[in-house]
Amino acid sequence: MLAPIIDVMKTISLHVSEQAYEELKSIAARHQQPVAELIREAMDNYLQRERRLGRSLLDLPAHPSGPLLEAWTREELMEEMMDR
Repeated sequence: MLAPIIDVMKTISLHVSEQAYEELKSIAARHQQPVAELIREAMDNYLQRERRLGRSLLDLPAHPSGPLLEAWTREELMEEMMDR
């Protein structure tokens, strides 16, 4: 059995403008959550977007359109894509 993954939090300090902090406090209050949680969520969303941008097309899941009629090598796939 695998041990559960425990997320260890690292404390950081941020300098933000007074206006940005007031806006964050307002948003956090509307969502009934602490400002720190709002910032953590924003950072997580940013990291997820960056990870997606760094992915290769070969990392994407196959489209569920049925089985391949014939297997293509990586080189054949690249050649087909570059010819268009």
